[in-house]
Amino acid sequence: MKLRTKQIMVLAMAMTMAMPLSMNAFAEDEVITAKIAVVGPMTGEQAEYGKQAKNAAEIAVEEWNEKDIQVDGKTVQFEVAVYDDAGKVDEAAALAEQIVNDDSIIAIANGHLSSSVALVACETYQQGGVLCISNAASHPDYAKIGEYVCRNNIDDEGVSKNCIQTIYRLGYKKVALVGQQDDFGVSAIGFGEDGIFEIQERGGEIEAVYSELIPATQDDYNSVISNVNGSGCDVCVNYGQYMEVAPFCIQAVKSGVNFDTHICDNALDDNLIKVGGEAVEGLYLPSLFNASSEDERVQEFVKKFEEHSGGTTPNHIGALCYDSTCDIMNIVEQTGSIDRKTLMEGAHSISYEGITGTIIFDDTNNCEKKQVCMKVENGEFVEVPGFLATWSDFLDEVENGTVAVASETEEG
Repeated sequence: MKLRTKQIMVLAMAMTMAMPLSMNAFAEDEVITAKIAVVGPMTGEQAEYGKQAKNAAEIAVEEWNEKDIQVDGKTVQFEVAVYDDAGKVDEAAALAEQIVNDDSIIAIANGHLSSSVALVACETYQQGGVLCISNAASHPDYAKIGEYVCRNNIDDEGVSKNCIQTIYRLGYKKVALVGQQDDFGVSAIGFGEDGIFEIQERGGEIEAVYSELIPATQDDYNSVISNVNGSGCDVCVNYGQYMEVAPFCIQAVKSGVNFDTHICDNALDDNLIKVGGEAVEGLYLPSLFNASSEDERVQEFVKKFEEHSGGTTPNHIGALCYDSTCDIMNIVEQTGSIDRKTLMEGAHSISYEGITGTIIFDDTNNCEKKQVCMKVENGEFVEVPGFLATWSDFLDEVENGTVAVASETEEG
């Protein structure tokens, strides 16, 4: 009798010790890990933009993991997989192959930074059937790669023409256009000239008097500034990023030029103001994101981003990547699937209301985006409400002679 009691006690102890292990194994079986890739320059000159995307995606994933999203009766645990392409085509091409072959990656929320890099890597994502959303690649050909390659930002034409609309509303007549000697610089200047021509066709008084492409390695802009100043322009549109625009403006001020400078959203970054100081005061630029917006969702995101990043304010890349990441997870929730093809189809049929606008990709693999106008004022980016219209509406204003100028929009 005592022997049987002892055997029962030993068996009970063994079962008790085994329970936590079996319960853990059961719990693990009830969780599906779904990785969302963020690919971009995490090192090098453009690392600031890559880190914006990384931080934003991590915030989004942290928020959505609290929702307990289910797929086939199991909880989905989202993770961010970060890849550093260093802004280089070869690195990006190799990473694209790696991502496509990793079945744990369900989609890409940030498909590289520059168009030249994205155009190469995204051919692989299209062929491999992985949804890739860009928050920066603006080349017109990017979204033509295929249905798996989508754009959440504005293309070169939209970026460039909104800059032209801005300076026209500010009353400038003679325009110089400068940009980096790369795909974006060439495209932006070309579309800028097209925009000026379209305004002229509608009866607007404006002309392009000079243009110049600047070598990427150049940091002394005095010769360019001299050329621009000698063109007789009253404004220079600089399509560069903040690391190019800030020294350009500093050197232009020191030279005592006779023209003003305005910029595009490529330069929307706190570092523009930190580096440029007084030289960038008064600059206007169109942008998809206003970090100082009173919108509650925007302010909540900005607060979380600054806490997560150690005090950095999110720029348009961060905001767009946050929305792209949320969009992917929303599709998972709505479809109950992490299948790559299902996510691609959902990207074209399911809308998501983000902090930068509505995301749903049309048959051209783009989504409709509207920029707001920002101004550097007292060392901060502030929004100029009601400044920008759609390009077609703006051209109608030109033709009808009803274009609102800066003083009118800022007052009203």
